[in-house]
Parts: sequence; C-alpha cells; structure tokens
Amino acid sequence: MWNNRGQYSVDFVIAIGVFILVTTFAFYSAISAFTPHYGRFDIYGCAYRISTLLSEDAGLNLTNIRYNKTTGKYNATLSADWEVNGSINSSSEDWYDAIGKDYEINTTIKRIGLADPYRIYTSYERCNPNVLNKTKVENFFNISWWSASNRFRGQGGEELLRNLSILLTLNSTYYRYNISLRYLNGTVCKCGKSTCQIGYPIPSYGEVAKFERLVVLDREYYECLDKGSMNCLNSTSLRRLVVYVW
Repeated sequence: MWNNRGQYSVDFVIAIGVFILVTTFAFYSAISAFTPHYGRFDIYGCAYRISTLLSEDAGLNLTNIRYNKTTGKYNATLSADWEVNGSINSSSEDWYDAIGKDYEINTTIKRIGLADPYRIYTSYERCNPNVLNKTKVENFFNISWWSASNRFRGQGGEELLRNLSILLTLNSTYYRYNISLRYLNGTVCKCGKSTCQIGYPIPSYGEVAKFERLVVLDREYYECLDKGSMNCLNSTSLRRLVVYVW
C-alpha cells in the first residue's frame, strides 16, 4: 500500500536553506548600498566643498549695484574684494539677493573664498589656490567684522552663524559647522586680536565630518619667495584649514 504523504529528501531541504540564506544576504547587501543616501553621508561632501571653496576661490563681491527700472533687472560690477566692500543693503532699489529665494540674505557677497588673487590683477576669477589672503582670513574669522551694521545688521550668536552658513553653501536648517586655521601641531592660529576659528562648538558625540587642506598665508609665502628661499613650504609656513560639518 502506497503512502500518500510526500517526503522531502535531506538534500532538497539543505538546498532550499542555502537558497534562502543567499537571497536574504543579496537583498540585505542591495539595501545597504543605498543606506548612506538616507543617512548623514552628505556631510562629508559638504565639508569637502567648503574647504575647497575657501582654499581655492578668491571669493566674489557685487559692487555698484543699481536697479534698472526700464528693464526691471539689477546691474552689478563684479569685484574680488568681498572682504573690503561686502555689505548688506535693504534699500528697495539698490540690493542684490546673492543667495536665492529659498534662503534670502540680501548681500553683495556672492562667494567668500579666502584664496589670494593673482598679484598681477587680470581677472576676479584668477587666484592662487591654497595661498590664502591674510586680510580675507582675518576678516572671515572676525565675528565683529560680520556683525557690523553694513553686513549682518549687527547680528551675533546663532543668527549670525546661520546667515554665514548660507554663504558657505550650507542649509542652515540641517547643518552645523566649525572652521579653523591651525598650525601643523593642531593649535588654532591667531587672527589679529582673535583666534582663527568660527562656527558652532564641535560635538563630542554623533557623526561629524572633517576635511583638511594644507595652505599658506600670502604675505609669509611671497616674502619667502622674494628673499630667494627655496624652502618656502615648511613646518613653519604651512597651516591646516580644518572644516567640520555635522
């Protein structure tokens, strides 16, 4: 008499088990490949972008801004000296929104790069990457300079840092940052009477992105070259531009 109940062989059970395990592992690996896009992976890209902007761009200021009532457009003369002439003007006929409608800060400062322009002025776009302009550096790290009435309207603290983050191409709602210029041993440099550090306190926990660039200050570097020295890049002249984003 035949038995109507089916019997699974041991080999078949093992094969099914291996198949389920492999399928589960492949599915998990595919999910994991896209996990960073849903987390805080983008903070590393932000830290890199800010460090590149500050070290390889001379910045850009929009000066002589006038509203053309006939065309309804704003005319502006481009200039690289943002650290001198950069300002905020709330006049209804004389302003420029350098940020955009989503994060509005009416300012003439388009970009705040710290790189030194070519010594022979040919174009506001041309600069010496990783050679930082001393005046730009001192003003960038100076809270008092940013909080002057013609820039961030006397703002300070959280409000000033939020507005500065927008000029650093960060969304102030989601990101925090800390930027400093340091010696090779990690000590923060002095910028005039203040320290070369600006931003929020660096958290001791959570995911924090860090990116560094080796830079020099223009006056030290050019003075060294003018003296005919062949060792202008050394432990004394080199600085670390350190950017944290979280």
